[in-house]
Amino acid sequence: MKLLASIGNKYCVFSVGHHDYVKAPDGTMADGGQPGLPGDAGYRRSSGKMAWVELPGITFADLINDYELSEGSRRYGVHELGEVSILSEGEIPDFDSFEWKAENATWGSRGKNGKQKLKYSLIKDLEIDHLKNILLTQRVSDGLEKIISYWISKKEDDLKKRDSNLPVGWICPICGLGVSPFLTICPCSSGFKKDDFYIGDIFPNPYEVTCISSLDLR
Repeated sequence: MKLLASIGNKYCVFSVGHHDYVKAPDGTMADGGQPGLPGDAGYRRSSGKMAWVELPGITFADLINDYELSEGSRRYGVHELGEVSILSEGEIPDFDSFEWKAENATWGSRGKNGKQKLKYSLIKDLEIDHLKNILLTQRVSDGLEKIISYWISKKEDDLKKRDSNLPVGWICPICGLGVSPFLTICPCSSGFKKDDFYIGDIFPNPYEVTCISSLDLR
């Protein structure tokens, strides 16, 4: 993830939210959260040069879970310079854009029964039904409602595109008969006719089949 950080001689330090004052062993500090994201204090305090960096393999949900829910020492916020890449001007995100906010927006949940441990997830990773239930049952800001609606629409469009590209069957590479995607056995091996097979949405490897035409029955 791309983050605004304070750069010291040895450490890179970044703040996740308002009042999240983070300090490295060498005194490098940062405060004020991340621009454009939940918890952004609207100000920046740091002891080092501010620069955009990329810390690979994490999301903003990981950072929020670490900040809000960790017990004891935190995993993220203070990193040696070798752990991050300092970004060039062309790599800096447009943190005022809708896209930046939508990609990093999070939602906290205690599971379907409401009794599980609180956990934050990226909104873009939630299922469509979950997103719709949030809008039906929760009071959210106009900005968050727009983000949730965006992901619902995008996910539904992606499903339609996927369904329109699904294979409707396969042809046996041995005997040439058509086969349902649900089956890996050729019709000529079981006495069925081509029209007996249901056309579905699972597509096996057509070369991992059993065809009577390939068997030596002498």
